[in-house]
Amino acid sequence: MNKQHKGKIVCKVGEFSVIDCDVCGFKHIDPIPGDDELKKRYRNNFYKKEKVNYFKDAEEDLAWWTLTYREYYKLLSQYVEGKMLLDIGSGPGYFLKIGKELGWSVTGLEPSADAYHYSSSLGLDVINAPFDTGIIKQLDKYDVVSMNYVLEHISEPIKFIQSIKAVLKKDGLLFLVFPNDFNPLQNILWQKMGFKPWWVVPEHHINYFDLESITSLLKKQGFKPRAYSGTYPM
Repeated sequence: MNKQHKGKIVCKVGEFSVIDCDVCGFKHIDPIPGDDELKKRYRNNFYKKEKVNYFKDAEEDLAWWTLTYREYYKLLSQYVEGKMLLDIGSGPGYFLKIGKELGWSVTGLEPSADAYHYSSSLGLDVINAPFDTGIIKQLDKYDVVSMNYVLEHISEPIKFIQSIKAVLKKDGLLFLVFPNDFNPLQNILWQKMGFKPWWVVPEHHINYFDLESITSLLKKQGFKPRAYSGTYPM
């Protein structure tokens, strides 16, 4: 086990353990992949080898995503007056596309070259780069910084959250969408009914948050949670 992390082992999948980390305050795999390994994976391999049908599936589900994303922007508009938004890990770009249609000034930050080219073909403003100290210096200040299913992929989410403050306006909003893992329904199926913990996917997800742990993480970094919403009944 990594000396920097310690905690009760929740489950094991292959060579990885999921620990309820006493240091971090949330569950994550151990060992944690290095930044260089992750950057290479998401720039070159993620959509070519690991998510081969992702763009096709997103297109087929576009009607559902459009309804969902419109609700997200409706929620955001309740808490900020400005409409400048940075979407970190913008993927195929549909969240940006809906925002643009609703009159928001939207910018995407996407490390994958495949997703960058796909979203750029939609006429969107997207930067092909990971969110790191180099790109932070080039970015503006935003009313909203969003991350849709991104934080579970990050090797150092605490440091990552701290860095986001550099690109948020005063009273700006951090908008997070993440899986609610080890929730009661999953635990019943896993512990009582013999299902494997299918949501533990070390090759994709490093961190496993629930409402309590994400709230604690955000509060420790100086953020004040304003609203919660669920996409699935979990």
